[in-house]
Amino acid sequence: MFYNIFSKANFLEIHIFKKVLLVLGSYIFICICTLFSLLLIAPVDYFIVNILNYESIINLISESTNEISNENILKVAIIVPIIEEILFRLILKPNTFYISIFFLFFSFYILNGNFTKVEFTDFAFYLKFGIAISIAMIVYWKDKYVISFINNHNKFFVIFSIILFGLAHISNIKPFHLPLIIFYPVFIIPQIILGYFITNIRMKLGFIWGILLHCLINLINIYL
Repeated sequence: MFYNIFSKANFLEIHIFKKVLLVLGSYIFICICTLFSLLLIAPVDYFIVNILNYESIINLISESTNEISNENILKVAIIVPIIEEILFRLILKPNTFYISIFFLFFSFYILNGNFTKVEFTDFAFYLKFGIAISIAMIVYWKDKYVISFINNHNKFFVIFSIILFGLAHISNIKPFHLPLIIFYPVFIIPQIILGYFITNIRMKLGFIWGILLHCLINLINIYL
């Protein structure tokens, strides 16, 4: 089946029309699974509000999402999905170029803390970028070891990337209440679902198609 993420079926040679249908079908499945996830999320949110007397996490996420949607459409619908796909899914089918680009972006993110707020007139920006390039070049020279390691542990990296993608969206919950940390994973189930289907498209059709699905989701969410 197409939605067995680890299947060996080859979809790379199918007609582009079928690829588009698979992307659109994935979006429909994401919507359906997300609706079902509310059956778990809603009771937990009720417990947090009425028993623990905290703010509704659903409302906090909704407010955060609305703030993001009000930002530049190009950033939300194109730039952010591309960056997230590079960080979470680019190396799942590794080659020398993918590995180098991933470490360039990952290193710069670790050094700078974000991608969307950079000062091109700041010397620190060029220093951080230079370090990131250096790290990417070192990895480029040692790429066969990295590629071999990822291929030998591919299932782990796939599952880890899906879960990490979901956990990264806990940052959308503001303010963050430490006593509620055990409940937060429940509220990022929709992002884990999203990560699963995008990863599936990335593995079956290629990296660009994963980006297209991610962009489609973000673009539609802006107008919902």
